[in-house]
Amino acid sequence: MSIGITDVYQAALRAYSSVPYHFRDGRHSFAPFHYYMEVTRRCNLRCQMCQFINFLTEVPLKRQSEGELTTEEWKHVIDQTRRFSLITFTGGEPWLRRDFLELFEHACRRTVVHTITNGTLLREPILDRIIEHAPRRFARRGWFFVGISLDGLGEVHDKIRAQKGAFERSVNSLRAIVARREDAKKRFPMVHSTAVIQEDNLDVLPKMPAYLKEVGVDVFNLTMEYRSLDELGDVE
Repeated sequence: MSIGITDVYQAALRAYSSVPYHFRDGRHSFAPFHYYMEVTRRCNLRCQMCQFINFLTEVPLKRQSEGELTTEEWKHVIDQTRRFSLITFTGGEPWLRRDFLELFEHACRRTVVHTITNGTLLREPILDRIIEHAPRRFARRGWFFVGISLDGLGEVHDKIRAQKGAFERSVNSLRAIVARREDAKKRFPMVHSTAVIQEDNLDVLPKMPAYLKEVGVDVFNLTMEYRSLDELGDVE
């Protein structure tokens, strides 16, 4: 049985949580080392299983950015994390923020960075720039991981994501990241893809591991659908 990076991370996470519980009287924990930063709830897709689907469909576009932290506020949050910890940028779609490249680069200069994106907004100028922040070896700051989810192949993915052509754009981004990584002779960012198991993609899921391996994806995750309470407030 082979051991992958996901197994190593999960083992480290369990140890990080259990050691203080068993050896520090259970009242003190280690400082956080993995931070999830949801920089926006806005998104250019309308995935049918999205936990924010009510927000995205019922709140007017001009109001969806209300309450988001500013560039400087997010930088202040990033500066409070431990150096060489792990920051996961997620959303919504992070690249909808006009300042996300600035936030991404600010974080890469400080610690280890993981981005989760649908991949449809990654254009060549952005890819050429962000690959510069990927380290060549382990134990370095920078862009270590990127996740671009695919919930099926071709039209199956497009139906679930409610946008024609979404599959092609996401796969093109995956291939472009892998190609730039190889051209730069870097080991990172490692690339993972996640599919949410649902009725619409059950028939195509068995075909995805081989397809994603051909694309160059390092890790393929399957997850179940879940929803969290999303209070909309008063919607005019």
